[in-house]
Amino acid sequence: MHRVGIRPSQIHEYMVQCSGGYSEVGYMRRDVENVVASQKRKQLQDFDSESCIAYLNGKKSSDPSFYFEYTIDDEHRLGDIFWCDGGCRADYAIFGDVIAFDTTYRTNAYLKPLVVIVGINHHYKTTIFGFALLTAETEQAYTWLLVTFLHAMEGKHPKAVLTDGDKAMRKAISTTLPQSIHRLCCWHLERNAQSNVGRTEFTADFKDCMLYTKDHQDFQDKWDAMVRKHQVESNEWVKKMYVDRNLWAEPYFKWQFLGGMRSTQRCEGFNAFLNYYVNRKLRLIEFVDQIDRLMSKQREMEGKDDFDSSYGSPVLCTHLRQYEQQAGEIYTKSMFEKVRTELNKEGLLFIKGYVDDISTRTYSIGEFRKANKEWKVVFHHQTKLAACQCQLLERLGIPCSHSYTVLKAEDVQSIPECMQLMRWLKTAKINNPPQNDDQAEKVYMSKLVRIGLVNAACKSLQYLAGNSLKAYKEAMKGIHSLTLRLQSMSLTTTEQDFERNPDVI
Repeated sequence: MHRVGIRPSQIHEYMVQCSGGYSEVGYMRRDVENVVASQKRKQLQDFDSESCIAYLNGKKSSDPSFYFEYTIDDEHRLGDIFWCDGGCRADYAIFGDVIAFDTTYRTNAYLKPLVVIVGINHHYKTTIFGFALLTAETEQAYTWLLVTFLHAMEGKHPKAVLTDGDKAMRKAISTTLPQSIHRLCCWHLERNAQSNVGRTEFTADFKDCMLYTKDHQDFQDKWDAMVRKHQVESNEWVKKMYVDRNLWAEPYFKWQFLGGMRSTQRCEGFNAFLNYYVNRKLRLIEFVDQIDRLMSKQREMEGKDDFDSSYGSPVLCTHLRQYEQQAGEIYTKSMFEKVRTELNKEGLLFIKGYVDDISTRTYSIGEFRKANKEWKVVFHHQTKLAACQCQLLERLGIPCSHSYTVLKAEDVQSIPECMQLMRWLKTAKINNPPQNDDQAEKVYMSKLVRIGLVNAACKSLQYLAGNSLKAYKEAMKGIHSLTLRLQSMSLTTTEQDFERNPDVI
């Protein structure tokens, strides 16, 4: 009970309730506290840091893809530490195009800042790529963290990074991830606008400039009007924000895939989830152990999402049922809902005209009862790609409502493959190819990462197989059969054979 976070006083009260009274339980609350303390001392009979490193080494022996790294300070004490398991490395290989990270405090007895590096999986849920405990929030510490993180992920750089705007963090990112797009958290910027200017009306106008501008000219016009309206030309924070506008203004990210993330709120939300497992009284060994429990819960939740997406068919309710049915078959449940929203919006759109070119046709799309609204959609005859001016496909990875209007007009019977982003599909963890053809195979998924992915999947299988004797027998039959097949194939099939004919597996 203590291991899952229940306090000694609560443990004692529970035992009293079960036994029928204080006189029946057989011991006092102080006895419970003594037992808990003695177990802690036994667990920490060496040094806490040495016990933690030994624990992580044990994790590595059971999971070949487990990775951890640490530093030793000038006083020969444990400094910074980073770790991730094989499942995290495999998830990053597939979903590591966008990452966000933030620091949280009061999670351990040493008050070390905890950094959790997160992303988005195919269910549009938060997925974890790694954890780090740092000695301080300095540029040197963040640089070490990012270099170590890239080493763990075999050199694959994210396409975009979201942070809260910490100066040391920004410098470390510019040094270690020069090719990655860096976006500042809009939620933190909104709070900064209120604290630095102190006017609610200004904050609302600043938010409009930040999130709801169509292009660079529109942003400039709104910014100039906002500055004149609130007379903040001499405000140092406002001038600094304008200089750094490429880090937060929406027009600078129109073509960049961010998976719908504009803030580090996923980190904040995960920190709330984290509080169920950790507190400031935990020693390092206890802290890392609780993180393992947290990751097991996280994977269990993802397994439920996989099950919900794989079984059952959605009730078709839009006017474009052919597209809707296909979307229900290929997308995960969460992403299907987003696709269906765009299909519903298509009902209000109409074609105002089009212009033909040699290989393309450019449509002008209008919206019912909104005469001033118009979008340009370029349809490519060869690939069936409908590229829209709103750039939802580039930013979120799903076709927009304007694209469906064009696909319908061109009598395209299904959503083209070039408009299906693999990371949102049910088969994302099975058939996901490298994002760029020129990437080396090891950057996408190396042998160690594949082992990690299988290892994470097998952990779920262990719990399911142990639920009943029937489940155990079925699982053992399948494992035995699969093992024999893989052993025979490894003796007769080379790696080149697998590359030429992947279906052999």
